[in-house]
Amino acid sequence: MSCSRLTRQKFLSVFLLLQLISVVACAIDNEEPIPELRSKKPCPETCPCTYEPVCVVDGYTRVTIINECVMNMVNCRNHKSYYVYLNDECPQPEKGFVGIG
Repeated sequence: MSCSRLTRQKFLSVFLLLQLISVVACAIDNEEPIPELRSKKPCPETCPCTYEPVCVVDGYTRVTIINECVMNMVNCRNHKSYYVYLNDECPQPEKGFVGIG
């Protein structure tokens, strides 16, 4: 074998090895993390006492909470899924109206 042929084979081997490594690295990078291993942000320890009411809903219940931070704390600590429906107190239902309130 000639020297140039060996050099070409080495180059081709190294090139293919690098391609294989990059394909594997991309495949690993694109995988979804396992839910148990995802880092969860800790629940808020405290919230400001400022009264900035939000009307929140969880699909069935509508309730006024003191502020959005408290809503996030309730969601985190109690595994709830409240979301802001209105940046104010929840409206009271009209008389004779049957519904959530």
